[in-house]
Amino acid sequence: MKNIVDAHTHLGDFPLFNVKLDAESMIKIMNEYGIEKAVVFSLPNELTLKAVKKYPRRLIGFIWINPHQGEKALKQIDQAVLEWGFKGIKMHPLLDAYLPDQEIVYPVMERARRYRIPVFFHCGHPPWSLPWHFSSLADRFPDVTIILGHMGHGHIVYINGAIDVAKEHDNIFLETSGMPMHS
Repeated sequence: MKNIVDAHTHLGDFPLFNVKLDAESMIKIMNEYGIEKAVVFSLPNELTLKAVKKYPRRLIGFIWINPHQGEKALKQIDQAVLEWGFKGIKMHPLLDAYLPDQEIVYPVMERARRYRIPVFFHCGHPPWSLPWHFSSLADRFPDVTIILGHMGHGHIVYINGAIDVAKEHDNIFLETSGMPMHS
């Protein structure tokens, strides 16, 4: 195994996909496919913590944050970075009903700036997480790395939008999980 990192993984039960993943299952899959490390974000965050503690050389923890929780969310980031050793923040505008360029996100981005950690956003579901919403956020926080998970999530208009936004901003990176397969 060398230099292969899966940048988007979750632990937990996923009945819709008939999948249940715990840390041991994740490591087994990683070993099978030659994956050296994996970035993990799951709910509850303690599930990620437990896995990262068990496999600190293989799993990289990101804290999953809902910005509607305000100060509580910021304290969770502090704890995750300072006590748990997590390396980034995960945000999901679709699940938590906010737009990435709304002011409610700014305090989380300020924390990311303070700790010099990336913010990974679920991207590609209208109306909450379309690629164009990230342009003004990237302009406002040019020193914070923004990762657009799913790179627009399978619709060609959103994929092209994510590519365009990334081309315009040095701090936006694209992550390709969940992309459609070519036949």
